[in-house]
Amino acid sequence: MSSLDCYAWRLLATVGLCACSLHAPHVTRGASAGEPDVVGQSWDVCTVIGPQHERPGIYGTDLGISVALPNAGQEPARLALLFGDTWAAQTDVCAYPVTPSDDLQASLPAQRPDVLMPGQPTAAAAGACDTVQYDLSNASDPSSWPRIHVYSDASHRDDGHLLDTGMLRTPMAAWSDGQHVFAAFIRDDGARCDVSSECPAQMVCSADPAYRGKYIGGCAPQISLADDADPTFCMSNDDCPTLSVCADLNRGVCLATAPFTVQRNGQTLSPAWYDDDPRRGLARRIVLATALWSDRPQDYGTGFRFVTNKFTNVTARAIARFDPEHPENNDYRPGTDTLLMWGRPAFVSTKGLQALPFLLYQPLAGLLHEDGSLGWTPHFFAGYDATGRPQWSDVEADAQPIYGVDENLEQRNGTLAWNWQSPEFDTVEQMSLAWLAPLQRWVMLYGGEPPAFGLADPKSGKKLSAAHPQSIPGAIYLRSAAHPWGRATQDDDPQQAYGPPRPVLTPAAMAKHLACDDDAKNKAECSEQRNTHGPGDLLGTLANWTSQLSAGDWATVSATCIGGNAALGVQNSLSDDSSGHLYGAGIIDPWTEDISASMPDLAPGQRAVELYWNVSTWNPYEVVLIKTQLRGGPAGIE
Repeated sequence: MSSLDCYAWRLLATVGLCACSLHAPHVTRGASAGEPDVVGQSWDVCTVIGPQHERPGIYGTDLGISVALPNAGQEPARLALLFGDTWAAQTDVCAYPVTPSDDLQASLPAQRPDVLMPGQPTAAAAGACDTVQYDLSNASDPSSWPRIHVYSDASHRDDGHLLDTGMLRTPMAAWSDGQHVFAAFIRDDGARCDVSSECPAQMVCSADPAYRGKYIGGCAPQISLADDADPTFCMSNDDCPTLSVCADLNRGVCLATAPFTVQRNGQTLSPAWYDDDPRRGLARRIVLATALWSDRPQDYGTGFRFVTNKFTNVTARAIARFDPEHPENNDYRPGTDTLLMWGRPAFVSTKGLQALPFLLYQPLAGLLHEDGSLGWTPHFFAGYDATGRPQWSDVEADAQPIYGVDENLEQRNGTLAWNWQSPEFDTVEQMSLAWLAPLQRWVMLYGGEPPAFGLADPKSGKKLSAAHPQSIPGAIYLRSAAHPWGRATQDDDPQQAYGPPRPVLTPAAMAKHLACDDDAKNKAECSEQRNTHGPGDLLGTLANWTSQLSAGDWATVSATCIGGNAALGVQNSLSDDSSGHLYGAGIIDPWTEDISASMPDLAPGQRAVELYWNVSTWNPYEVVLIKTQLRGGPAGIE
């Protein structure tokens, strides 16, 4: 599972979305008192990869990030499909040391398969998942599927320069300039430093003699899944597992000192989240890499290491035209002019922290240099200037969230103050955005929920309560806006901006794809548990075998995990949670379909589209293809 290492519309029309499944369609209609004004449908189509779609040599995987492959005049065009941690067998997760490359790159048609027709999917629609293809390096070995390799630079493609992208280290975003595929990989690397001058502008180093913030150490002995992994950062022993202590770091870490800063009417203010816990401001290194070698398109050479606090959880789209000064000239259809990247500082937040989204743009012309390095010069959305037009900065510290500011500010006795009446919910997980040209709107899918052990207090093992829970726990949500940052200018109709999140796919609608909890009363509403092992098993086992770790008795650790009973007991005792969960939404942009001609009940001026996207499930560990139907008109989405 790809995000366990992270501790994380007001619509233009008066309608929104709800979820329905293939076997239990559900539509919420109207706007009576206390009820959402929602109209919409979602269906599960088929399992792409996972225990419910058996593929020889592959047991389970997650994510499924799509990007156009360079076609070079060849037909038919295809999309690369980047998956996260992929297991050849159910016990792969228990192997220690962890394999340094376990991500899968496959492909699927760029054109939506003919079996996907408007409306509720037929049984034949499941054939869409059979269009996923990958080559084997050994035809007689079904487990020799193409692992993604990420190399430390673009000049060397050998084992000595292979970066570890094993468990919990995965692709997060991908895009193309028409000739090459690029991808962003998360490895959970802290940006290490000795002095603040080694950090990005307006960040500080925790080891700098001038640093006056709270202490940051690392839990020791270090329990990790890779030789080059950072320790669990801590402020005291209470932040570390039993038998571990919070010890000094060998080098400091770069920190942002404030989540973001806003200026209104001569006042400057910032949320206090980082004052309480400076670890929330930790900067990470995101690997930006390019598929440079035609003989093996799954090999990526690192071109830039992006040190960031606001873009550790990212998604991206390449568009046809972007004019930062004149949004009316923008063409948001897929293209090769400009990269748009949205990011959040976390996957899951706790104790009041808001993992709000930020935006940057990067021109694609000149991005890739001849030596394989990247001319990474992002420009960050920095709110609106004095004239109300969007402004951009080359410094990440100037970045402003694309929503979550104005709706949460209020005047108190003539002074601006925060009042979080419209907060983001705690569990945002991965997100995906796409431009729906028929509706002239951007849509964002995000949310879901990790297993409870991913939200457990390290000392007590108890699940932390959500400060800002989702309206339907564990659902995937949708927001929509007219521009990537919301409304074109500050004075435009507020309904152009991102509004409240609306559930688009609920766990109840996906019951047949999600495992039952141990104490589930109605087994017909969920599936039998399929994963007897998981990343939490290995992590829990390693934590329980500290003495063997120090002695190097890895065989004992591995045997305990593979045996399953002790490790599974650790996981369930930590979390009391063996149920299935949703996460990892990923839109398949080219498969979007304008179905207006087949919808006779549309109001004048309305259009209808169907959006196809992947969702990941945890227990069982797989990727499911979803279709969501949306309606809208010149004003927005219904």
